[in-house]
Amino acid sequence: MKRLLLLLAAALLFLTSCAPQEAALPTPEPTAEATAAPTEAPADRPYSGDGKGYEKIWYRQRDVGWEEDVVFFADAFLDPYHGHPLLTDRASLKKTYNDLVLRYSSTSSESFCDPALREEFIRRVNELILDIPYTSNYDMPIRLAEIAALLGDAHSYVSVPVEEAFPMWLKVFYTDGVPECAVDFAPAGSERLLGSRLTAINGVPVLEIAGKLRPFVSLEAETTFYRRALDYSMLLNCSLLRYIGVMGPERSAVFTLIDPDGNEFETELLSRSSAAMWHDAVGYHAENGEPESDHGTLLMERFPYEELWSTMLSEGRTLYLRFNTCKVDDTIGEIVNEAFSEAAASGKLEKVIVDFRSNGGGYADLSGNFLPLANAMRDSGAELYVLIDGGSFSAAVGIPSMLKRRLENVTLAGTPAGQPTSFFSGWQSELPNSGVYFQYSDRFNEFWPGNSDEVLTPDLVIPQTYSDFLNGVDSVLYRLLEGGE
Repeated sequence: MKRLLLLLAAALLFLTSCAPQEAALPTPEPTAEATAAPTEAPADRPYSGDGKGYEKIWYRQRDVGWEEDVVFFADAFLDPYHGHPLLTDRASLKKTYNDLVLRYSSTSSESFCDPALREEFIRRVNELILDIPYTSNYDMPIRLAEIAALLGDAHSYVSVPVEEAFPMWLKVFYTDGVPECAVDFAPAGSERLLGSRLTAINGVPVLEIAGKLRPFVSLEAETTFYRRALDYSMLLNCSLLRYIGVMGPERSAVFTLIDPDGNEFETELLSRSSAAMWHDAVGYHAENGEPESDHGTLLMERFPYEELWSTMLSEGRTLYLRFNTCKVDDTIGEIVNEAFSEAAASGKLEKVIVDFRSNGGGYADLSGNFLPLANAMRDSGAELYVLIDGGSFSAAVGIPSMLKRRLENVTLAGTPAGQPTSFFSGWQSELPNSGVYFQYSDRFNEFWPGNSDEVLTPDLVIPQTYSDFLNGVDSVLYRLLEGGE
């Protein structure tokens, strides 16, 4: 269960047996309320780009609430002082990390404004305002997510609520360059699903569904698209599946899977409410002892609630430090010092592995502890490895890139990160009436000036394979510790 809780925390954010069962969940909200005729025909462009003095055009309480939310959302992105650099005609803050201590950056101003994008953003906002009476409460966040995704910025997005979904947690793999997803968690009684690859929902291929979800995914890099589109919060979110036409108002769907032996089978599953999603979750677990080994899939999830933790591997020859988040306090310096002191005391340290995989980011300088970490790594005299993957975002891209720049013998390993080394970032907020969470950027960060790579890419690209997943093996750690291929 700890594994699932970690996954849920990092995502922001997953069955029943083959026969659908009853669960406490209301029928999806009827659209009658959302399709009532407006009181009067509004103007074509009620929103001009500035909500000050905005005059509401709707009258029903429900419609007014959403109208206020849409204007609030638009004003945040278009604010002349703190709005998104691509949408505001101003010189936006640009932070460039030339100093390799990471704590300091040079600041400048630069205009990033794209007038055509601004015009399209405002056009979409007005289109949504005019559609409010005809758009259900479930679909409103989806429409807002689509508008935010126009910016191509992973830090600017709307989180579509997961109010009803199919409770599976999936792992994404690549086989011959083609993405696949395997079931890592399911409810008790659905153990046959564990380890099986999901190929279709209601007869629609999974990759086709991902394509239909693309308009709602905010990202800069194509390398992370499937990680987000095939995530539980999108692929198995009933609101989204209904919106793109994969399922109707019913609460069940037919899932097509291929088990580890290559046998295809179908099962009809019942959705659950968010409150009942994980009360009986069981996870896939290889029974050969590998998951608990130094290179096992359970290692990085051993302490899911710790910001940073460490352990010695390979009989004291390898120091492993795991950052679950970069949102740390200044006390992590003590953990770093103790870890390297213990490693030095062993007298046989050969490798240091610092793991930033599936780390959503946080503080760019680790609350003042970046330099002590970098110096301790350098002074260890060991081979240095920093791990990243498609779940490494924001500071978990900036810090590994700076370690690579600062330390000559650092090897980045894993798979391409979720962002390039230069990206927008900014603020977090909630819509005042619906409470829907969203983020929007107001600045630009350069963690590796002059690096024009699409994403931060490892020196050693080591994808997690499906066969290793089935055997409980972390492909990256196995390669680094055992020299495996």
